[in-house]
Amino acid sequence: MADQEPTGAPPLDGGPEPAADGPSAEGRPTPEQAEIHALRAQVAQLTDLVLRMASAMNLGDMVDPQQFPQFEALRAVPPPQAAGRPAKQSPKPEPAPKVQKSVVKDPARQSILDAPEQALTFSSTHDGQGLMALLGTLGGRQKWMNPVEAGLVQVRASKVASHAPKGRRSLYAEVGDSRFTGQCFFTANVEYSWVMVDFGTYQICPTHYTFAHRTDQVNGKDVGYYPRNWELHGSVDGQTWDGIRRHNNDETLCQSQKAATWPIPRKTSFYSKFRVALDPKGNSKGTSALVVSCFEIYGACRHCP
Repeated sequence: MADQEPTGAPPLDGGPEPAADGPSAEGRPTPEQAEIHALRAQVAQLTDLVLRMASAMNLGDMVDPQQFPQFEALRAVPPPQAAGRPAKQSPKPEPAPKVQKSVVKDPARQSILDAPEQALTFSSTHDGQGLMALLGTLGGRQKWMNPVEAGLVQVRASKVASHAPKGRRSLYAEVGDSRFTGQCFFTANVEYSWVMVDFGTYQICPTHYTFAHRTDQVNGKDVGYYPRNWELHGSVDGQTWDGIRRHNNDETLCQSQKAATWPIPRKTSFYSKFRVALDPKGNSKGTSALVVSCFEIYGACRHCP
């Protein structure tokens, strides 16, 4: 009896072999065929996922249909919507209405505040949020103008040093500047030197106050004269003064820091006038000259014409 060829074996006469992707002679796929089938299923799933993502992101117009014909159906087609749920239309934000502030012809009599009592909150030194800055812009109605030069704020001092540098502007205006750029206003070397700032019809219950020193040098060395022992006073009538804050051996102002802001540790009354008063021999050189510029103050503000 002749030997029979094993089932599924290639024919001995060299005839064609079974197709690689066809089933085996027993009707079951080979392991290689099963692996190919699984890979094809994964590719189909990935292709479907990519198409869904592209449709959701409306990417049909961002690809070349000649290279990626699968995306042709997505061109200019809106993303699919969930059944029964209309697409949510994102409302266009309406532009904020422009607040037209009233014209102020006489800030002394007509308030520039946005409320009967407006909070002027401190964030950083010379941040443009204090009372001096508010008066300089008339509450945002104009570009900055020094309120001392505009006559809205008055500055006085015990005695201005006769050798203080002079220019076209008033020396007192340096106390009202909003930015420190090397101003140099200082008093004569007399005991109990002071610099007073009068905000007129505007009163403030202070939370912070700011002032600056000077930047000039002599023979390449810092001139010093930084305040070390002084007080901040407040008044309504310019006659009776209340102590607001006391500074003892305060070394905040120094060669590396020419301007600073100090908090008011306790709540006080409303004042329209403030005074920086130096102790005798109260600066870093042991003299009584007081250097003050770019004064600013923060807190609850009100208008009292």
